[in-house]
Amino acid sequence: MERNAKVFNGFSWIFIFLVGLLILLLLLSPTEKSLSWIVKLVYVHVGLVWSSLILFALSFFLVLFSFFKREILFWARGGVLTAYIFWWLYFFSSLLVAYLAWGGVNWAEPRLRIALEALVFSSIFLLLAFNLENETWQKVFYFLTSFGTWALWLTRTSILHPDQPIRRSFSFALKAFAFSIFLDILILSIVTMIYFSLKSRYESR
Repeated sequence: MERNAKVFNGFSWIFIFLVGLLILLLLLSPTEKSLSWIVKLVYVHVGLVWSSLILFALSFFLVLFSFFKREILFWARGGVLTAYIFWWLYFFSSLLVAYLAWGGVNWAEPRLRIALEALVFSSIFLLLAFNLENETWQKVFYFLTSFGTWALWLTRTSILHPDQPIRRSFSFALKAFAFSIFLDILILSIVTMIYFSLKSRYESR
């Protein structure tokens, strides 16, 4: 128990470091001509969605492997839960950026609808998974959450949302900071996944 407490305390320091680094990167990151300081929120917005999607993809394969090796289920559970939490953060960042950049939230924008639809069915599937004792059904709902989110994402189109604005930018500094912020958020999501996975494993003993 004492060893476990030290491990989880270690995670706290890692979280503090990564969040502090994220704040520093945002403070130092450049603004953009049309969006001004709002582009700093876009950096976070992009980092959140892709970190979440990467974890959903990883969870998809972990769930498949868990059908053959039970121990992997803990990692699949941690991955799906973390991806879900980061998707919520992405959704809220979408609302905030839309309000600040466009003056309001346009629900006709396909990406916003997809983000909300994914939240609705993910919430239902995970609620069922976390309240079921049957591990086979848990795996099914984890699988549906991961697969369903990606299936929806691949259907995305845009009305107001710009097409890859950071990638198309001519500013090297903007791209460098955007990538650094994405990397920080991705590492933060992976550390969170490891934390939840280990916590789930210890609690099942």
